[in-house]
Amino acid sequence: MIDETKLRDTPGHARDEGAPDFADGGLIQRAKLYRPPVPSDLVPRPRLLGRLDEGRSKPLILISAPPGYGKSVLVSNWLESVEWPGVWFSLDAHDAHLRQFMAHLVAAVRTAFPRACHETLALIGASQLRLSSLVVTLSNDLDAIGQPFVLALDDYHRLPATSPVHELLGALLDHPPIPLHLVILTRRDPPLAVARLRAMEQVIDLRAQDLRFSKDEARSLFEETLGLTVGEKTLVGLDREQEGWAAGLRLASLAARRSEDPEAFPEAPERGHPADPGVPATGSHRAPAGRAARLVAEERRSRPHLRAAVRGGLRRRRRG
Repeated sequence: MIDETKLRDTPGHARDEGAPDFADGGLIQRAKLYRPPVPSDLVPRPRLLGRLDEGRSKPLILISAPPGYGKSVLVSNWLESVEWPGVWFSLDAHDAHLRQFMAHLVAAVRTAFPRACHETLALIGASQLRLSSLVVTLSNDLDAIGQPFVLALDDYHRLPATSPVHELLGALLDHPPIPLHLVILTRRDPPLAVARLRAMEQVIDLRAQDLRFSKDEARSLFEETLGLTVGEKTLVGLDREQEGWAAGLRLASLAARRSEDPEAFPEAPERGHPADPGVPATGSHRAPAGRAARLVAEERRSRPHLRAAVRGGLRRRRRG
């Protein structure tokens, strides 16, 4: 049940006198609606793209993992390959306010469907905003779109647990509009009834263990970035040190490419994030990517003909 009394005490419920009209688009930060670019040397991950494809039969895909596991790039890459329209909204702390969140959500939907959510937009600009009315109006507006689409909410962990946005989305997922397929990307599980959705088989879950690079995927990454076929011993060492952590593997490949001295690599950040104490480093190994870079650099040094070829390729790219 929607708690309207809780909403009244929440920033963003009552409209301040003289507040600008959200309908004019003047308060929309358009950069938050841009889908992240996909790197040119992206490693194909068909097993994960297949899991996301399965999610097209569900109202919710939840991707929950610490930073550096490639959540945003994975979904951005997937949206390039699906025939459905996909819209993006990168959240920040300001979006905890219901009006702010809804203004950007409608703006995101309108990047694909310019005439959508007219009634919702009018409701956002009203002097009083009732969550129960907003849920019904938004659900009807999304249902009227008439074709399936994906709405990706990135950095969902930036919303505090007290935000009414969770209640809004929870109510929307109780009776999801048929066209809507919601993707939530977060560093920690959101305060939604995910367990109930799992029991009803209405959600696809991807976790850190799912996003880990396999040895074959790590091999492909180094072939793309270094042009180097990494040996099995090095791959085993990388897997032991980084446990498939995408950011650590990429930092290792960049460090190995830029230096000839395997002892000169700077120490890279550990998994987890010091600025986000609520997210622990995962796994029993917390080795910095600098040690992984040394494994790759040592292999390069043992194969000078490949090292020279890589250097030549880098020089050609700089001249180009």
